[in-house]
Formats: sequence, structure tokens, C-alpha cells
Amino acid sequence: MQRKGELPDCNIIFVTALGIFRASERVPYRNEPMTAELAKSLQKKNLQKLKRILSEKNYEEIYVNVGRKYLKSIQGFEKFTSAQITYARGVLGQKATHMKQWLQERTPKKGPHHGSSGQSRKEPDELDF
Repeated sequence: MQRKGELPDCNIIFVTALGIFRASERVPYRNEPMTAELAKSLQKKNLQKLKRILSEKNYEEIYVNVGRKYLKSIQGFEKFTSAQITYARGVLGQKATHMKQWLQERTPKKGPHHGSSGQSRKEPDELDF
């Protein structure tokens, strides 16, 4: 993120119907929708990759912005980290707004007035999808 500010030390991971990809990896094109069955079949492989990624660094915070079916494909990753996890809330547009706000709160600001969000962790079953 460098359009209006800089978010240092930020890693982006894509959760797709083909698996987990880092932002630096090429995501192959395949127009396959995520289904509940596919999410379940990908879960073990996705968790293995997320475990590897999360073990490489001590993350303080993780923001998860995925739909219900995609969330099932990574369900359980929380046990691999002690980071504060925030889940996107609401429907598509609301999730985008929530993520933008979360990112803006973490973008270093110039000047003396900036603070943290103070948001607490919400479990997936508590979210308004």
C-alpha cells in the first residue's frame, strides 16, 4: 500500500480456489468458484502453507478479508499464531470499508496525533457476514 501512505512490514496473502498464494507468487488463472466441498479439500494444504508463512515471522496483527466459503478453507490457522486477528465484517462493500479503515489506522501518520484502533479479536462465528 503506497498510494496515500506507506504501511511498513505488511504481507498480503491471497486465499483462492487454487490454494494460498503470497503477493509475490504468480496466481494461475482458473475460473473455478469456491464451494464448500472444495474449501474442505483445500483446508489441510492451506493450513500447512499458512503454518509455514506464520512461522517465518512474529506477526503482531492479521487482517482476514474473505467470504464464508474461503474462510472454511483456512479455518484453524489461528492456532499457528499469537497475533491479534481481525476479521472483515459485513457484506462485500462493508468489508472493503472495514479493511480500508483498518489499514488507515495502521498507516504511519505525519504529526503528533495518531493512535491505535483498540479493536478486540472477534471469532468467525461472531461476525456479520
